[in-house]
Amino acid sequence: MTELTHRYQGHPEALQLVASLIRDDSEYQGNVSKFLQDRDWLLTRPIESLLDEIIARLGDVERTCLSRISVYQTAEYPLNFAGIAAQMPEVSKYELKENIILALKRRQLLYYDFQRSSYQLHPLVREKGDRLLNENSENFHTAHR
Repeated sequence: MTELTHRYQGHPEALQLVASLIRDDSEYQGNVSKFLQDRDWLLTRPIESLLDEIIARLGDVERTCLSRISVYQTAEYPLNFAGIAAQMPEVSKYELKENIILALKRRQLLYYDFQRSSYQLHPLVREKGDRLLNENSENFHTAHR
């Protein structure tokens, strides 16, 4: 169970959906180890639907911020506040910190990693973004310009 919680970064709704899948699917019959061995990805259809719903409820500026930082975040460039602010010059730093980042954190799309001293997109969001970019290579090339 620790491995499962770690993979999903403790996201409560995602863990509930995965636990139901592991419990109810005849392929897994409650076997967490089999589920973890069979998958090197996080998203399941119910989790992807949940993410779509969460993202659909975001305001336009929150959605813009999420998409910009999803392209910006890499291992070489930690996602600190200054980096996020550089991606969002049209909003004040106050608005960014007190409203936008707070809303993304509250919805568990973004969190602050004290060890890395930077913001991190939740692994589910990173995987969803990677999938969307890979599905449409034009989006991928546009995002990296």
